[in-house]
Amino acid sequence: MKSLLRRPWVRRTLRITVWTVVTLLTLQVVLYGVLQWKGGNAMQHALSRLQAEGETLELRKLLLAPVDERLNFGAIPALQGIAKPKADGEATRRREALASLTIKNERPLPWHAVMLGEPADLKAWAEASTGALHLSPNADAAALRSALEKSFPLIAKLAAAAKQRPQCEFTPAMLHRGLPANLFALEVPHLSAVMQSSRTICLHSIVCTETGDFDAAVADVRVLSRFATAMQREPMLISLLVSASIQSMAHEAVWHLLRSGKLNEAQLQSLQKELATSLEPAALLALRGELAMAGSTMLYLQSAPAKQLGSMLSGFGNASDPSSHSLSGLLIPRGFISMASAHLIESELDHLVLPMKRDGLRGLLKAANQFEAQLKDSRDHPMWHLDAMLTRLAMPSINSISAKVIAIECQRRQAVIACALERWKLQHGAYPATLAELVPGLMGTMENDLIDGQPMRYRTTSNGRYALWCIALDQNDDGGKVTRSPNSNPASDYLKQSYKGDWTWQYQPMK
Repeated sequence: MKSLLRRPWVRRTLRITVWTVVTLLTLQVVLYGVLQWKGGNAMQHALSRLQAEGETLELRKLLLAPVDERLNFGAIPALQGIAKPKADGEATRRREALASLTIKNERPLPWHAVMLGEPADLKAWAEASTGALHLSPNADAAALRSALEKSFPLIAKLAAAAKQRPQCEFTPAMLHRGLPANLFALEVPHLSAVMQSSRTICLHSIVCTETGDFDAAVADVRVLSRFATAMQREPMLISLLVSASIQSMAHEAVWHLLRSGKLNEAQLQSLQKELATSLEPAALLALRGELAMAGSTMLYLQSAPAKQLGSMLSGFGNASDPSSHSLSGLLIPRGFISMASAHLIESELDHLVLPMKRDGLRGLLKAANQFEAQLKDSRDHPMWHLDAMLTRLAMPSINSISAKVIAIECQRRQAVIACALERWKLQHGAYPATLAELVPGLMGTMENDLIDGQPMRYRTTSNGRYALWCIALDQNDDGGKVTRSPNSNPASDYLKQSYKGDWTWQYQPMK
């Protein structure tokens, strides 16, 4: 060995190797130090901005005070405790009972009454549900209703309780739930059960309308409204989206009720009251919650063990090899995590929370369009935007989220006006010439078009009804025209900026 080391070329190679290793290690130490310094500064700047804007990364500070249990629909025996973790056996049993209000058919059918101006195809529902509900293929609305009530007696219990309890929060209240250090691990097992049951409750409301039992149909709308309201109290985007979907089902049921033209003043007032709550405050709460959850999780990442850090980042990137988690967690500089975390926090603040605070859902939509362009550039040139890594991975698709919430909020406003129009017709025998006549007698203030802030468009029609519309995301007034391409899916196509038409509430089917 000694003789080998005496050879010049060996000594030279060894010196080069040693110097190379020392140089690389030195550069790595310097790089890690610079990143630690820059990351610390970036995070301090992000936290200072949060404080200046009155925002917080503490989710618990955003939680609303629990509702009075005596008024809480979510505290009835059938729903008590359904927000408890999956490990709770009694809560799981109640969730399963609620989720059992589901028609398991091979081809679930969509609700498009509000979008297309045409009623639900109850014959198709009956045919698709023959196995689940033990129906004959040619069952009518009365038979379908009977089968639903026989299979799902819980529907009647929920309807009766909702009338007595005007508020709703799923228990235990979020303020009383334990919050994990990693908030993305927060369990929300009740969302799926509530969503599944709502679809059947909506169908029950529609068949009750078709059989002339309008009180029962209104009672089902009340249940859907309670469910949607409860979700709006939870500061999470997933809860907001579930709430919006349930509210959309309520609008479908309301459309069928108003289409009948046979509701009395008390029923119309009840519906109008259930539809009174705007989605905008809930959207702001959800976006603040998203910011708090993302930001606090990023802070947690900075001090997490190497294996856990690598595992969480691999989860963001959908990596499947757990053996590399510890190594990746060791190699990733914590200063880089701080920089990326600060970028994520400021992105959610600038492109979600602040636009929503200043200009509501309209401001959010505008900001979302601009932010999507920035994210695209970041994805196309990732090496030039390394600090945006976590933002690209963790930031929600805010364009599609804001479009869905805006469309459903527009539907809600249309539904409120539609109830007031029916009340006017009861009093005067015909619909008013303009919407302004509804204020202040039947509406305290007028519900404007959310897209441009202008008064909702309206005209009476030759068939004795009316058309009421908002301009869609293309921001062009098409005169209440609804367009549909062959084989299109209105649930998604109508939420695209490429859609050429309006969002119209009318009772004349689109041709």
